[in-house]
Amino acid sequence: MNRTNIHIDRFHIRLKGIPPQTAHSLVNGMGDGLLGQLAKQPHLLREKQSIHIDTMNVGTLKGGQDGNSANLGSLIVDKTANCIKNHLG
Repeated sequence: MNRTNIHIDRFHIRLKGIPPQTAHSLVNGMGDGLLGQLAKQPHLLREKQSIHIDTMNVGTLKGGQDGNSANLGSLIVDKTANCIKNHLG
């Protein structure tokens, strides 16, 4: 079993036009989606690897007119996965 650990000390994301409660829910619920994105590229991760990222800045994302938090949640996961991939090189 792959026991890779990813530890992020500070995670910065700015969500414009999103109520605070929705924003917290989106970020807190992104674990499974993030693991799924990273699992698609297993060459980035090694077994029993420990990855430490001091600060991750995902940037600013705007809420859509449709109010669909699922779409925004997917975008957050995609951008976060890309930040991790860039960190790993």
